[in-house]
Amino acid sequence: MRATPPSRRRAAQLTARRRAFSMVESLLAVAVAAIAGAALLNSLAAGVRTASDAAASLVARGLAQQMMEEIAGVRFPDAQSSRRTGSHRASFESIDDYGGWSAQPPVDRQGIPLGLLSRASRELLGRLRRSVVVERVEPSGTNGWSVVTRHTDYRRVTVTVTLAMDRAGERTLAFLTRIFSYVPPAP
Repeated sequence: MRATPPSRRRAAQLTARRRAFSMVESLLAVAVAAIAGAALLNSLAAGVRTASDAAASLVARGLAQQMMEEIAGVRFPDAQSSRRTGSHRASFESIDDYGGWSAQPPVDRQGIPLGLLSRASRELLGRLRRSVVVERVEPSGTNGWSVVTRHTDYRRVTVTVTLAMDRAGERTLAFLTRIFSYVPPAP
């Protein structure tokens, strides 16, 4: 049997070392892959949050618009009308009746909660609050409209939809304001 010269053995050992990864190189590769994976998951989570926020804003704007259209469909109050209050909007007859009304979760005119079809819609709508402010206003030359306490032919209606946050407080998702005016019937 022939012995391998020491120089050839040394060359074979160096070649074998170059073909395999060392422990440090392996750990470094795992660390780089973990950092890249964490960044990917973070951006994916941010994308899901953005999509969720966009969906909640869209629903909130729809709820605000629906409420404003409902209010536009009732009569303008006259000086003698009294304000009605109640838990259901079905009894509301004039714009002033909606002043101070609020509901969480949003409900229809009869007081039935909206969004009972799916679990996802129940979870979102259960955290939404829809509220209405009605103010008597009159035109003002300097800044547009002034709030007054006496009877006027104008009402400023503001519908706000807020989202209850997990920790504390609320975040406004939709804020819609419209001026309504009394137009007397034609003779």
